[in-house]
Amino acid sequence: MEELLIFLGISFNLNLPLLTAWLGDRLLGDPLWLPHPIVAFGKAISFLEHRMNHGSHLRLKGMLVTLFLVVGVYLFTLFLLRFSALYSSGLLLSLQILLIFYCLAGTTLIREVRMVFRAVDSSLE
Repeated sequence: MEELLIFLGISFNLNLPLLTAWLGDRLLGDPLWLPHPIVAFGKAISFLEHRMNHGSHLRLKGMLVTLFLVVGVYLFTLFLLRFSALYSSGLLLSLQILLIFYCLAGTTLIREVRMVFRAVDSSLE
């Protein structure tokens, strides 16, 4: 019985950020007042594209930009979560919930897709 309680406690702790972020996404969607990391990522892509997307070796430059952005986001997230874990478990949990909340974005996606279908239904032009 003790092992079952330990297993349930571990499962709850591992799933708490996911469940909380999912509930937040269902209730809030993506609030306009909350800055979104995807916007910053898009600005970084635009900045690097204007600097790198000319001349020769475009494929190599594109691969390097992709690698730089993906590894950069991974390392930033890794260090952010590791630092927050050293500082406070509550801060770590909050950051996990916030990051998962941003990754889900299901409510906003559904809303935007519905708007596209309505626009197509009203006119193809």
